[in-house]
Amino acid sequence: MNSDILADHAPLFEQVAAQSDVHGALNLLCRYFGIRHATYNMAQSAGNQFDYPFVRTTYSPDWMQRYLTQNYVQIDPVFLEGFKRNQPFFWDELEIASPKVQALFDDAAGYGVTRSGFSVPVVDRIGRRGFFSINDSRDIGAWKEWVKALKPVLVEMADRLHDKALQEMQIGNNKAPLSPREIECLSWVARGKDASMISEILEISEFTVRDYLKAARVKLGCSTIAQAVYEASRLRLINL
Repeated sequence: MNSDILADHAPLFEQVAAQSDVHGALNLLCRYFGIRHATYNMAQSAGNQFDYPFVRTTYSPDWMQRYLTQNYVQIDPVFLEGFKRNQPFFWDELEIASPKVQALFDDAAGYGVTRSGFSVPVVDRIGRRGFFSINDSRDIGAWKEWVKALKPVLVEMADRLHDKALQEMQIGNNKAPLSPREIECLSWVARGKDASMISEILEISEFTVRDYLKAARVKLGCSTIAQAVYEASRLRLINL
């Protein structure tokens, strides 16, 4: 059954693959499905969604500016659950635990973002997480029926968007962007410092140092920190 519906939408997958970036793919999906918004969020390092998350969306610039200035990312249940869950979920099923969260949804409605949303989490082979979300203005009942009919397509699309996001970030070819802290930590390792020493130098916890080093190692596709130092040097991200 799933293979049949995926075959029916094969031209869509081909069109998405032909897009040069994730934003173009999301715009294409909105036109194809006749929905208002689509978004893809991805953590650049495994286990840390707040480490310079990769975000592409069709939301209006006004709403994105409002979202950022109000720091909604800290309380947005869609964002938080998207990076925790393994199974797709409808937004109206999320618990509104506080007046602040309710205020977020009320605010979003003023920008055309309703609770008729659906998100599909993705976890890749190294544990990096992302999620694909769609949103529309139709009522919840009609929305759920529509989504359920297309669920196999949406789940498959989430994987395709994740791959496209990785390509856009150039993670697959050892040119992954490292954060300033990750570069700093690798630089100190290259100078012979261990995590304990680096934590004192940078005035951050040893755990945080190890987390930065792990993230850098994963981004560079290396199995050891020593290999990561060499690769970062080869890419001229640090100097030995």
